[in-house]
Amino acid sequence: MMKNELFIDNGERPIGGTLYYGSGFDNTIVALHGYSSSRKSEHIRELAEIATQNKTAVLSFDLPEHGDRRSQRATLNMRNCAEDLKTVIAYAREELTDKISLYGSSFGAYVCLVGSVGDFAIEKYMLRVPALNPIKVLSKVMKDVSDAETEKLRKLILEITAGGRAFDVYDLVRKYKYSPIDIIYSINDEYVDGADVRRFEAIDTSRIRLTSTGGGHGFTTTTAHKAYTEWLNNAFK
Repeated sequence: MMKNELFIDNGERPIGGTLYYGSGFDNTIVALHGYSSSRKSEHIRELAEIATQNKTAVLSFDLPEHGDRRSQRATLNMRNCAEDLKTVIAYAREELTDKISLYGSSFGAYVCLVGSVGDFAIEKYMLRVPALNPIKVLSKVMKDVSDAETEKLRKLILEITAGGRAFDVYDLVRKYKYSPIDIIYSINDEYVDGADVRRFEAIDTSRIRLTSTGGGHGFTTTTAHKAYTEWLNNAFK
């Protein structure tokens, strides 16, 4: 597996990206990390290890106020996150491959669904412990972070609340015909409620497929890690 670090032009908010690729590829997965993580997360690296063995490149990027973008003035809000996702998808289609899939972890999974709404050319979605009810998830995260982070999360929650149906992925999936969505989640996740994930699946069981494991939000047990690896491999069968 080879790796290139790059910057994607986005006006005043250049986006740092990491491209993982093999000797050849005809598909690209745009990957989004979760809150407080970065484009170089271990879960994305594991995705890349398997994807590049299956003629698929992985392009991951940092959300605002994360990773190499912590020094930027860009604010972590849904408008910026959605615009950044659209910019990276457009870059991938122009510079890499026509076929684009999306991978998202936790809050990144939520951004994938909101930010790609109406993009019917997405091949598929791969979502790890998705924050489908972001207000509930971020409210739990607030208990584990500093006062400065708490204020940032409070503003993000207010924005999502004010957005109403435009930011409600349950409503969006009912309204728009998303491509197939594969989800892996933990039955003992400390942030994501499994009932919210199963309620999401019930909207359209023909398009939404669930895999469950343990290991908490980070898949920290050997069994959970094995399940995650199997889930990744199955995505390319």
